[in-house]
Amino acid sequence: MAIQLICLSDLHLGADHSVLTQLDGTQRASRSLSAFADAFSSLLEHLPVTKNTRLVLLGDVLDLGFSSLPDVVATFRVFAETFLSSRGGKKLSPDILFVPGNHDHQLWQTVKNTYMVRQVVEGMTQDPREITHLFNPQHLESYLLQDILKSVPGTRDCSVQIAYPNYAVLDDSGQKGVVLHHGHYTESMYLAMSALRQRLQGRLSLSEDMSEIEKDNGYWVNFLWSSLGSSGFGHTAFNMYETLLDTGASHEFIRASGKVIRKFMVESLSLSDNTVQSLEPGLSLEKIIDAMLDASVGKFAGSERLSFGSVLSRDGIVKLKWYLGGPVKNQFLQERVDVPKDLSFVFGHTHKPFEDRLPIPGFADPVKVFNTGGWAIDKPVVSSVQGAAAVFIDDNCDVGSLRLFNCSPNGEVTPPHIAGAGSLDDAERPLLRLLEDALSRSTEDWSKFSAAVSHDVQRNTSRVLDRYFDPASDTGVRIGRAV
Repeated sequence: MAIQLICLSDLHLGADHSVLTQLDGTQRASRSLSAFADAFSSLLEHLPVTKNTRLVLLGDVLDLGFSSLPDVVATFRVFAETFLSSRGGKKLSPDILFVPGNHDHQLWQTVKNTYMVRQVVEGMTQDPREITHLFNPQHLESYLLQDILKSVPGTRDCSVQIAYPNYAVLDDSGQKGVVLHHGHYTESMYLAMSALRQRLQGRLSLSEDMSEIEKDNGYWVNFLWSSLGSSGFGHTAFNMYETLLDTGASHEFIRASGKVIRKFMVESLSLSDNTVQSLEPGLSLEKIIDAMLDASVGKFAGSERLSFGSVLSRDGIVKLKWYLGGPVKNQFLQERVDVPKDLSFVFGHTHKPFEDRLPIPGFADPVKVFNTGGWAIDKPVVSSVQGAAAVFIDDNCDVGSLRLFNCSPNGEVTPPHIAGAGSLDDAERPLLRLLEDALSRSTEDWSKFSAAVSHDVQRNTSRVLDRYFDPASDTGVRIGRAV
C-alpha cells in the first residue's frame, strides 16, 4: 500500500488573517508555517510515500479576493521555500494537483483563456471548456504558480496541473472512489446566477449539469471572491468583509448601503417610486434595493463559512446532498463511469474540518465525507469547530484525516489526531493504523506545531479586535470605514 494523494485547502496565502501568512516585509515564514513544514516532514518519514504521491492544493490556496497580487506571490514563494522544499515536500511527486476554489478561481479563468488562445493559434478544433474531465483531465497547467516555483531552487522541477471543479480517482475494481472539490458549489451563495436563471426560465430546480453551473456562476465567483485583491479595491472590500462577519453589524451596513444606493438611483438615474410602480404596482425603490441587498450581502453573515454553531448547517447538509446526488453523479454518468459503491468526498471551503457518512438518494451506500478545514482566523472570537486537516488517500482509495488543530475560546488549539469517517470497519483500515503510528512517532514536532498555531491564532484574533471594534461608535464597530 502507498499514499496516493495528500490534500490541503484554504491556506489563504497572502491574507493577513491566515496563520500561514507573515506580512511584515521580511519574506519570512510564519511560526505556524515553519512548524507545519517540520512536523509534516517528520510524519512522512514514517509513511509509505513515494515519488508518485501527489500533493493536492484543494482551493483557496491563494487569497486573491482581498490580498494584493504582490503579497500573494511573495507568500506563495515563502510557502514553496518552507513547505514544498522541506524534507517532506521533497519526498513527494514534483507534479502538484491544484483544484481552485472561490478565492483563487481567477487562476482557472486564466488557464481557460490561455487554452482557448492556443486552440485558435494552433488551428485546433475550438472546444470552449468550462470544466475539466472528472477522470484523467487533460494536462492544463497554472503558469503563474509554476513560474513562482521555478524561482525557488528546491521546486524548480515542479509542475502544477489544474483540475476544476472536480477531480476523481478509482481503485482497480472501480467499486471504490474518491471525489475532490473545493466546496463552494455546495453552497447557495455561489450558485446565485443559477438560481436567477432558474427563476427567469421558470425551472422547478437548479441545473445539475456541471458545465452549465460553471458557465452560469464562474464569472460571478471570479468577480466577487477572486479579483478584488488585484483590482485595488481589495482593502476596502476586506473592511466590508470584516463588517459582514458580524450579523448585527451587517444589518447596519445593509441599512446604510441602501440609503446610498437609493440616493444614487434617484439623483443619477432619475428613478423614483413612481417609475417603479408604473412597471409593477405596489413596488418601491426601497423594497427593490432591500430585496437585492438581502439576497446577496444579507445572506453572507449567515453563510456556511460563518456558521460556527456546528460543522455543517441544515442548509449546508441539504446543498451537499444536492451536489453529490446531482452534479457529481451526472458528471460520472457523462463520462460513462458508474458511481462506485464505496464513494468518499473530500472538500474544504467551510474552514470547519469534520468526517461523517451521508446517505444520498440513489447511492448504494452512504458517502464518506471529509472536510479539510482552513487556516484563516478572521473573527475576534474563535469557535471550537474552526480548524484545519490534511486528508490522505491511499492507492486503494481509502481515506483518513489528520486533524491538525481545532481552535478553542481560550486561544489554545487541540493536538493533532487521526480520524476516519465513522464506519464500522474504520479500525480495520490499514491507512488509519499507519497514520496513527506515524503521528505517534513524531509527537515532539507536532507539539511544537500546536504551540506555534496557538500563538498565531491569538495574534490574529487580537489584530481583528483592534481593527474591528470601535468603542466610541454607536454600533461598537468601525462601520464607517466600510461604507
